[in-house]
Amino acid sequence: MKDGELGGACVTVVDGGVGGLYWVTTLPEFRSRGIGRALMHAVLGGRLKELPVTLTAARAGKPLYDSLGFTEITQSTWWASA
Repeated sequence: MKDGELGGACVTVVDGGVGGLYWVTTLPEFRSRGIGRALMHAVLGGRLKELPVTLTAARAGKPLYDSLGFTEITQSTWWASA
């Protein structure tokens, strides 16, 4: 949140001593304002602290994820039906 407005969100899962961080997003009007970085620091310093973590997120955030120590291991494809 910034100035009382929700600017971004993600889903976290912890199970069996590992964490997953999924669907990290920042609303367009909040991008490039540090919201994504603040969100990642809050989540990684909270319930995912000291756990091995996998991350599934949009390519647009790659510079941020790289700077936080994540390494790309593969790309995924999402499917939808009409």
